[in-house]
Amino acid sequence: MLFDQVIPAGRNARQASLGFAQVLLGMLANERTLIYATGGLSATGEEIEITNCEAFSASAQCGYDSIGHAGWQVGAGVEYFATDRVSVKAEYLYGWYDNEKLTLVRDGAERLESDNELQTNTLRMGVSYHFNGQ
Repeated sequence: MLFDQVIPAGRNARQASLGFAQVLLGMLANERTLIYATGGLSATGEEIEITNCEAFSASAQCGYDSIGHAGWQVGAGVEYFATDRVSVKAEYLYGWYDNEKLTLVRDGAERLESDNELQTNTLRMGVSYHFNGQ
């Protein structure tokens, strides 16, 4: 699970999957520090569920849908070689995913339709071990 979020009016959203292909363009700030920009195509799966039916209307029914989004990510980062074999990095990514029609269903019957656009902000940090050194 990549994120869980409670959306106003009794909707829960969960990003169930994420995949991307990105390119990186960077420059050495010094012999141990790489500063870079990155971007590329991305795809994600999202699951949404209505949990508080009365928040929509007295006659609304609870429901669930799972949809896929295609989009892109852009960002920037820095990687620092603490030793010849160990590096630490931090990276920020902004993601935008296309507008998909969401159809919530319960017991096989459609209950609510809406358009759903997804945007993400991701901060990644990591430690890497390089078997061959720098």
